[in-house]
Amino acid sequence: MEPKNLEIEWRHLEKEGKTCERCADTGRELRIALERLVEDLEPQGWRVSLKETLLSDAQLQESNSIYLNGLPIEALLPQTSKSENCCASCGDLLGFPVLCRTLERNGQTFEAIPAAMIVEAARRLIETRTKERGVPMEIKVLGPGCPRCQQTEKVVKEAVAEAGVAASVEKVTDVMKIASYGVFTTPAVVVDGEVKSVGKVPSKDEIKSWIQK
Repeated sequence: MEPKNLEIEWRHLEKEGKTCERCADTGRELRIALERLVEDLEPQGWRVSLKETLLSDAQLQESNSIYLNGLPIEALLPQTSKSENCCASCGDLLGFPVLCRTLERNGQTFEAIPAAMIVEAARRLIETRTKERGVPMEIKVLGPGCPRCQQTEKVVKEAVAEAGVAASVEKVTDVMKIASYGVFTTPAVVVDGEVKSVGKVPSKDEIKSWIQK
């Protein structure tokens, strides 16, 4: 079986053992994301690794960037693009005014890359790779076990059976794992890493529209 590897590369400036504040913040967020991904993906047979690439002054334009299996994070996230703004911390570090990378998404500027965006990008990458391989769809029902959560699981399994698609259905009750999807109201349904429904019991027709492509 082909190994399933997810390499997350973090490229950032280092000057005399120091980096700028926004890169340091990204580093903290990255390690939070890595912990979540290892916990979630390794039981599924994925090997998750971190590669840290230190950049010189001449490579400053690449600083504070994240690549997943060689793809820039902004290429994996919808409505996301790279931009730049003035970085006072890098200016102090290098001794001259500096423009540093940022991410723009839905009208919001991110100087440090949040853990939630890194996790989302990883899940989107894995979803794409899974589809390319023809691997069975992965459906997760998020919820602590309330009656509506149980009903959602039942409806999802019935919809999968009626649709005749190859899919696994997993019930996720751990609060931290649920929160890692950005979900704070349950029940919720996740299909191949993408949140499809939050806070309600979806109908069979809705579920079939997600899984029949």
